[in-house]
Amino acid sequence: DMKKIIGMMILVFWGTSVLMSQQYHYNYNGGEVSLNLNTGYAHLVLEGVPSPEALQSLIGDAEITAFDVYNGAALVDAIPGVSLITKGGHQAEIHFPKEMRTRAYMKRLETLMKDAHIQYASPYFTNAGSEKVGLSNTFLVKLAELGDPQILFDYAKSMKVEVLGRNRFMPEWYSLAVTTKSPGNALEMANIFFESGNFAVAEPDLMINSSLCVNDQFFGNQWGFQNTGQWGTSAGPDINACTGWANWGTGNAGTIVAVFDQGIDLAHPDLTGNLVAASFDVINGTSPSVVRGNHGTACAGIIAATRNNTIGVSGVAPNCGLMSVSHSLSFGSYTQYAAGLNWAWQNGAAVISNSWGWHPSTTSTLIDNAITNALTNGRGGLGTVVVFASGNSNENLVKYPATSNPGIIAVGAAAPCGERKNPASCDGENWGGDFGAQLDVAAPGVKVPTTDRVGAAGYNNTNYRIDFNGTSSACPHVAGLAGLIISLNPCLSQAQVSQIIEASAQKVGGYAYANTVGRPNGTWNLEMGYGLIDIDAAMQMTRELYIQNVTLTGNKTYQVHGKIFAGSNVDPSQTAGPVNINSGANVNFFASNSITMDPGFNVFLGATFTAAIINTNCSAWDPNALKVAPGTVLVDPQDLEEDVEAILAPVNAIKDLTIVPNPFNNELTLHYTLKEGSLVQARLFNFQGQEVANLISVVDQSPGQHQKTVQLGNNLPAGIYFVRMELDGHGVIKKLIKQ
Repeated sequence: DMKKIIGMMILVFWGTSVLMSQQYHYNYNGGEVSLNLNTGYAHLVLEGVPSPEALQSLIGDAEITAFDVYNGAALVDAIPGVSLITKGGHQAEIHFPKEMRTRAYMKRLETLMKDAHIQYASPYFTNAGSEKVGLSNTFLVKLAELGDPQILFDYAKSMKVEVLGRNRFMPEWYSLAVTTKSPGNALEMANIFFESGNFAVAEPDLMINSSLCVNDQFFGNQWGFQNTGQWGTSAGPDINACTGWANWGTGNAGTIVAVFDQGIDLAHPDLTGNLVAASFDVINGTSPSVVRGNHGTACAGIIAATRNNTIGVSGVAPNCGLMSVSHSLSFGSYTQYAAGLNWAWQNGAAVISNSWGWHPSTTSTLIDNAITNALTNGRGGLGTVVVFASGNSNENLVKYPATSNPGIIAVGAAAPCGERKNPASCDGENWGGDFGAQLDVAAPGVKVPTTDRVGAAGYNNTNYRIDFNGTSSACPHVAGLAGLIISLNPCLSQAQVSQIIEASAQKVGGYAYANTVGRPNGTWNLEMGYGLIDIDAAMQMTRELYIQNVTLTGNKTYQVHGKIFAGSNVDPSQTAGPVNINSGANVNFFASNSITMDPGFNVFLGATFTAAIINTNCSAWDPNALKVAPGTVLVDPQDLEEDVEAILAPVNAIKDLTIVPNPFNNELTLHYTLKEGSLVQARLFNFQGQEVANLISVVDQSPGQHQKTVQLGNNLPAGIYFVRMELDGHGVIKKLIKQ
């Protein structure tokens, strides 16, 4: 059902300021370390909660992402008569199912702390490196030189903060803990203690994961996910898997990635948890699929091997569904290849991964049509994403069927140093991936750890292969990313998924990326396409749809499970230009979080523009979506990152605001009652957003009734105008008509 929406055209000119993420900081070495609030996670200190199962009933729809023993006083020596006697307990990190505005997030933390078993709930943050940073309930204070500990003890008592004890190894440092009675969390209290001037240092006891982000046995070898220089090279670029997973999740089982290959070993312990029941063999024309070689199991592991199960490897999309469509990849007919593609999309595949192909001199209309069917008809008309390997001949010639249709994502191989895999690349292997005009992106394609057939039937008898090679290994990386994107925003078309993957790619390898005709999604290079894929950047783009430099005619709907931004320069990485909805157009914006129009968004008379904050169900939109007049902009105050009360404060603080006459000629009179004293300003804007008159200069007015009459003269043309009245920096709008 649709959330409450406030529609005001004038928000075009102020919308960006209220939607900026809120920053926090702590003091460090004479400066400040900035942090951005991460409303997706929280840290809990628990008492009497012995297991994750016991915790789940206390946290509702949140997911437990970490659970461990907690003892905040383990590394300190207690101060007799001062220190809190702590009990052994547990701590947990939890992940909320959706982003929240700041106010709602803080309210959620307060609600959690009302349970007697949750001693404290602390927020999470993101640092400048896009790493997730947790805040515990403790902070650290270092005494000033020759400082008296009693000053600390007294100040802590006045602030309702508990002193846990003195650091066992550095006795000038003390650990303190906030409680529900403290006036702030550990970050805020650290700043208060430091700014008191009584102490040399005060900082929060932050929690950052400095280890590998996955506990799978061979994850340390997966340079494509976390490139530390595993293959004798210096640390290089990777696909930002750890950051992407932490920020955006790891996919869901309802998003199915089909592996059209030699069949997946359905008994592999790293794959069984993600395999879907539906499978097919194109040679027999029946289900289930048949394992006809090792290649398919290797490709499947790159896509969706189970993460954090202590064995093997992790896939790019470790929670997505895997579908096996099998073929020997030898002695194959056009009919069989087309059948595999058609069967996959007709049986629910959101993505089809194809690590096969041949010289583009041999092509097939039947296969072309099958690919077009998938791109056009899959996912209920949104289109199945089709991904193909470019080939391994080290030549400027992308192989077919990757060249069949521009909607295909053609994938080249990247080496650990960021360059195209070639005989001279830093990995030392004497082969190269194909490239050329049809190449779209690159992904890790050499020495890639992945799953192998179980037992002696595979490449070796260990169930895993550590050095799977070729664009065959690059292609499933991109297929997995497409699965993550669709999991996060199932309303995207296949063309939009492709656009996101291409526009978010990293410009690595020292190549000259340039604007290229027919390549609209950023700069491009013949050897690397748009560059190396980036999970974190792609998934961020998935939740934020940017619309600019476009003229809309006819019927057009934009829909996103997240936020929409429209205007002439909402995405500085793309060509700037206005969004014009022309007369006769019927345009819809649907988003789950917020819709923001910046300068350069124009709806012309005769156009129909609908915008709504809704639950993003791609097949059934709310028939009660709010329809608005040309020029109106909608912002959902529940999703602004300022507090709801702050956004709505002017509405609540002004009583009976009327402006007469309306329509008006050359004079306006404002009547209003202030519930409390405020700084007041009122300005008049025309339909284009230009200020044309200052009605009330900034003035501090007392509570009560007020009236102001303004002479406007004869120079204002007839048309639509808006009065914006601001109280303490926040505004309310009234629409007027000039005769």
